Amino acid sequence: MRKYRKIWYRDNKGDVRCVEPPAYYVEDEGEVIRIEWEDSIQEIPKNRIIEDIEYEEECFISTAVYGTRSEKQLDVLRDFRDDVMKTNFIGELLWGYYYRIGPSIADKIADDENAKKKLRSLIDLSVSVIEQRNKASGHLKFLYGIVGIGLYCIVCFAAKIITL
Repeated sequence: MRKYRKIWYRDNKGDVRCVEPPAYYVEDEGEVIRIEWEDSIQEIPKNRIIEDIEYEEECFISTAVYGTRSEKQLDVLRDFRDDVMKTNFIGELLWGYYYRIGPSIADKIADDENAKKKLRSLIDLSVSVIEQRNKASGHLKFLYGIVGIGLYCIVCFAAKIITL
C-alpha cells in the first residue's frame, strides 16, 4: 500500500498552504522537503512546515461505512481505483479530489449509523456495477466502467452532503 503525505506550510508571504496528493514523490533532504510534481519541483524549508501527516492510500469513506479495512467490497473498489480510475485523466482528477475530501468525510461518518446506512446502499450498488464490469468485455465493459465512475462521484457527493 502506498503512503502519502499531507504537508501544511507557510509560504514566503506567510500564507498557509497545503501540499497533498497527487504529488508524485516527497523526499526529505536535510533542511528542506523536496516535492516532485509531474512538471515541476518544489522545495519547502522544514522551518516553515506547520504540520506533516503521513497516511496510507485507502478507501476512506467505504472503510468508515463498512467499519473495517478487510471487507471484500473494499478489494473490489481498490482494484477499480487502480485499474480504471488511475489510468485516465478524468479518473486521476476524481481520485485526487477524493483524497482531498475523503479523510474528513470518513471522520464525520465513522460514528453516524444513519449516514453509514445511506451510503452503504450506494457503495454496494457501485461494487455490484464494478463486479459486472469485471465480468464483461468490449463495449459493455467500457459502459460499466463509465457507470462505475459515475456512481463513484455520486457516493462522494452524497457523503459530502450527508456530512454538511
